[in-house]
Amino acid sequence: MALSLRSGVRGGQRVLALEGVDVAFGDEPVLLDVDLVVVRGERVGVVGPNGAGKTVLVRVLAGDLEPTAGERWAGSGIEVGYLSQAAAGLDPSASVIDTLRAGRSLAEDEAVRRLMGFLFDYEQVRRPVATLSGGERTRLAFMLLMEDRPNCLVLDEPTNHLDVDSIEVLEDALEHYDGTVVAVSHDRYFLDRIADRIVHVAEGSVRAYEGGWSANGALVSA
Repeated sequence: MALSLRSGVRGGQRVLALEGVDVAFGDEPVLLDVDLVVVRGERVGVVGPNGAGKTVLVRVLAGDLEPTAGERWAGSGIEVGYLSQAAAGLDPSASVIDTLRAGRSLAEDEAVRRLMGFLFDYEQVRRPVATLSGGERTRLAFMLLMEDRPNCLVLDEPTNHLDVDSIEVLEDALEHYDGTVVAVSHDRYFLDRIADRIVHVAEGSVRAYEGGWSANGALVSA
């Protein structure tokens, strides 16, 4: 996977912030009074039990979900690239090549060449996104992020469905990325490689701890 992540613009020092954020679905509260600030260049790993609200938190950070109360703030010049679980945001009816070329000045032969660099064969590029496996959709989504060059990546379980080689390429690309990363993950090795701060989501609350998984795993798992 020929993944190389670079931001298009630098953006401000204060990247994203949540101030007194609540999120509820009907009468069911998910997040309560969340305060969180993400600054430029940080690598934030989001962890917590299943169903605790990790996906809700990153959707709010990415601007994909409006909070029920409180405020979500993004800094000047901040461009967020959001990867949902299994790249669910892709149009399943569009072809792979049309998905890549949409809104981009990219000739067909160049688009095919770049897709092959992400392990798609010539036949696959003409097929609908719906025919792709979870790993193939994730590779395509990362390709779109690479082309768009956001300066903040918000990633929900990015290693799910990827093979070992692709995960290693992703880890290396994130280590060399010049922007900010917020990533939900259950992969402790991945968190140790990419995270310099851990955010733990549990029972509606969000708490931040400096350091990667090895420094905080026992604490947040207690």
